[in-house]
Amino acid sequence: MNFIQLLDRSINEKILGRRQVKVVFPDGEDDRVIKACELALNENIYLPILITSKKHPKLITIDPNNYSKHNEMLEKFKEIRQNKNTIEELEKLMKNPIYFALLLLEIGEADTFVGGSSYPSSDIIRASFQVTRTTPNFKKASSCMVLNKNEQLYVFGDVSANINPTSEDLVEITQQIFDFGSIFNIPKKAALLSFSTNGSAKSLEVEKVQKAVSLLKETSISDNIEGEMQFDAAFDLATRKKKFPTSKMEGKINIFVFPDLNAGNIGYKIAQQLGGFLALGPVLVGLRRPISDLSRGATWQDIYNTGIIMASKVVYDEAKRNK
Repeated sequence: MNFIQLLDRSINEKILGRRQVKVVFPDGEDDRVIKACELALNENIYLPILITSKKHPKLITIDPNNYSKHNEMLEKFKEIRQNKNTIEELEKLMKNPIYFALLLLEIGEADTFVGGSSYPSSDIIRASFQVTRTTPNFKKASSCMVLNKNEQLYVFGDVSANINPTSEDLVEITQQIFDFGSIFNIPKKAALLSFSTNGSAKSLEVEKVQKAVSLLKETSISDNIEGEMQFDAAFDLATRKKKFPTSKMEGKINIFVFPDLNAGNIGYKIAQQLGGFLALGPVLVGLRRPISDLSRGATWQDIYNTGIIMASKVVYDEAKRNK
């Protein structure tokens, strides 16, 4: 099916209504990125911008070494870094396509960032956290992966940012992913995962998840949160009723919050490799700007669809701000 059909209807209409969201791609010389951007331009889904010194007959390209708004970008970078770097260091970083693309967001020349098909995730995450701050209501940012197979859609997190989150971190991760899930045409229900279901095992690791659940039960999304539970209880309602008979969570859970980065990263790759799920992201959440990493193994279709997701997030964030 067309991935765009999985988006919330109001966002779908705005994207298809030719709202030109500018998506910047730092991997501007990657053939997969170029192919994805050519399709996006032809279908008028979003407006791609490639960071490269090479010209393209149809696509917008920007060369970091020859940019008309260089001084404006440098001043913004100085403001962001707050004297943590010398001018020479900032100038050098600005020639890096990742930093340059992120700074385009900061000066309003792009709406969202999709990159990483030719860079390690650590490079994308480090630069993103140095250039873009967290939103005021969060102390840390996190990440999530969108898993899609036919009409099935799930969101996994955290998969690339927080190695061993605390209970408080898990609360923020859940809230951030829950908010991100609003771009999709799904009823959001989240499970905080563990090797224990409803106290079936005792350990400090289980207590960490249990505390996060207790804290989340005091928030506005309390009715759509359950845990702690094992993956089988979260995924299958019949198993949930057996293992967690006091759970009030009915229906299908589609947001899975993992207890640490080992579990989250391994979990999504198992779903991708053994389950045949399309894995899009990781999307960084909890930041002031919409940013998505890419796997270096991403196909051009993955890149194209990630662009759709991030364009949708731009539209969603704008609608939320304008309420």
